[in-house]
Amino acid sequence: MKSESANLKSVKLPEALKKLADLEKKHASALAPLEQFRREHASAREQLQRWQAAQDSEKRRMAAR
Repeated sequence: MKSESANLKSVKLPEALKKLADLEKKHASALAPLEQFRREHASAREQLQRWQAAQDSEKRRMAAR
């Protein structure tokens, strides 16, 4: 645990943010189609989550009987 906190203390936030920005730029061409897919399928994902919540609610209701 001490080594983990020592590693975290040695990481400088500006350096980490720069590395993150560099990675985002480097992989932007791969990330763009993924983001587009997520936007296009957001309503389906929300609908699935609502359906799953309804199923869970129904299971709890049946178990309470």
